Amino acid sequence: MVLKYLMKNIITFCIFLFSSVSVWGQLVSNGDMEQGLTGLNNLPTGWNIISGTPDYCDSSPATCQTLPYKIQTSSPQGGRWIRFFNGILTPGPNNEIFGQTLTTELIADQEYSISFYASYSRINDDVNPTTASIIFGFSNGIPAGQVGLDNRDTLSLTNPEEWVFHSFSFIPQTDLDYVSFGKLEEDLLNACYVDDVKIIPVCQVDLGPDTTLCIGDVYTLDVETKNGEYLWDDGSTNAIKYITEPGTYWVEVSANLCTSRDTVVIEFVPGPEVTLDPVIDVCIGDTLMLDVTNLGATYLWQDGSSSPFYEVTSEGYYEVTITLGNCSISDGVEVIYNDPPLVNLGPDTSICDSYFLRLDPKIEDATFKWQDGSTSPTFLARTPGTYSVDILKYGCEVSDTINIGLRELYCDCFLAFPNVFSPNNDGVNDEFEVFNTCPLAEYTFTVYNRWGVKLFESRTPGVFWDGTLGGDQAALGVYTFMVRYRFQDRSQTETRTGSFTLIR
Repeated sequence: MVLKYLMKNIITFCIFLFSSVSVWGQLVSNGDMEQGLTGLNNLPTGWNIISGTPDYCDSSPATCQTLPYKIQTSSPQGGRWIRFFNGILTPGPNNEIFGQTLTTELIADQEYSISFYASYSRINDDVNPTTASIIFGFSNGIPAGQVGLDNRDTLSLTNPEEWVFHSFSFIPQTDLDYVSFGKLEEDLLNACYVDDVKIIPVCQVDLGPDTTLCIGDVYTLDVETKNGEYLWDDGSTNAIKYITEPGTYWVEVSANLCTSRDTVVIEFVPGPEVTLDPVIDVCIGDTLMLDVTNLGATYLWQDGSSSPFYEVTSEGYYEVTITLGNCSISDGVEVIYNDPPLVNLGPDTSICDSYFLRLDPKIEDATFKWQDGSTSPTFLARTPGTYSVDILKYGCEVSDTINIGLRELYCDCFLAFPNVFSPNNDGVNDEFEVFNTCPLAEYTFTVYNRWGVKLFESRTPGVFWDGTLGGDQAALGVYTFMVRYRFQDRSQTETRTGSFTLIR
């Protein structure tokens, strides 16, 4: 971890500390030198020496007030502070390397704030001070002789003889659990001084700004924190909360020695509405007008047009985005053009009294509306009159009309069938005959065995089955038949079925 990527200047830190987000921290370690033991070569409780000989500086008279190290002003926190000086790379008399290491292990991914007072001075009256610096570093365990080894950065000091308050924050990586600081580079001109070093874990929970959403949206509040415990306004304890209703929401997060709380107000406002069907069928030659009007809204169609209306004249996919305030919604429709269906109720005709005619347009997957408002696919015409149907299929609307009159000729026509016949050449019932009372315009007579195999078929009235198969006599038993026929002067073809028994 390199500190320059984590340091925050004093202004930034102060804004963070006193923002609307509540922040509490439990002190991890305090390096106020006033808390050190009496005498030199002793550090405050909770600090360890890395290398070199520590020097405490007191208000006059004290070692630090005499040559070769000299600072004229006292620390704002008291009369004692610690001096860093490295005249050469190898420690020696008056040329020591001095450092401090935090003995409390840091928590990986936990943010900490560090603050202290620092100053520096020339080493004697004959040398002008130059810019000095303090080294900060991180290590896995207490380092030996180096401040944080390679995981270090430099804090420059630019105001000699003046105590300056410094603060910033850092986040230790998983394998770096100690923080230390001191003076490593060779510097024959300056000595550095620090006092009141405080390292405090910092936590903050930020629910974000108050928010206005669109009705139907789902807003996610996510405050997941390493080692965190959570308490929401409704008593729930999950790290994530999904918001679908307006209200004031707060959460309290406790983690890594500190607790933080934040509140957010969430409002929901109506958004635009659009209800385009996924697919619309249109008849070839027709025009479809799409209307997505929302009062006060703006519109953007797939071709860049911005009207609430869109005229469709060809197949394709049409999409619109409607924006009302901060709310937007998109919808689309697939438009399919179809050929109109063919409808034919047949030519005008007539029916006998007490008879009926079934009108069947023979069109599937359509809607129907007959002259009386009924919606069945077929209609039974029981009296003379004019009959009509309107049919809608795949966006195409077609219609047809038929006139039906009253018939007097051939109104008593019917077919009759025996239920037994005996083809034994005795001249009685030797054929299975179909009896008709009126002339036939269409005729198909078919005989089947009990397994549905066709045995005989005649399309000529008066030609019947004689009970033989290929010249051989058929077996005794039950057979079935079907007759499709139409009498002359009638438009309707009818079908009759039944069974009979062959005996001898």
